[in-house]
Amino acid sequence: MQHKRLVTVLAILCILAGSAFAVEKLTQAVVDNEKCLGCGSCVKECPEGAITQDDTGIASVDKEKCIGCKKCVKACPIEAINME
Repeated sequence: MQHKRLVTVLAILCILAGSAFAVEKLTQAVVDNEKCLGCGSCVKECPEGAITQDDTGIASVDKEKCIGCKKCVKACPIEAINME
């Protein structure tokens, strides 16, 4: 009986964790090109390498790589990155 209960709890936790990831994946970072100064803070903080800078230094987000962790939002000193 204990074993079944443990397996059930673990299954529920896995489902919830997967759902949380799916919700995060629905919200992705977006750079406001008008505000971006090209400091590179967001690039350094992104754990997935989803943010790159163009020749002028303006950041852009690869939607396929972005996991919605919001680390770039917190790293941007001028709030040029938001979640959509």
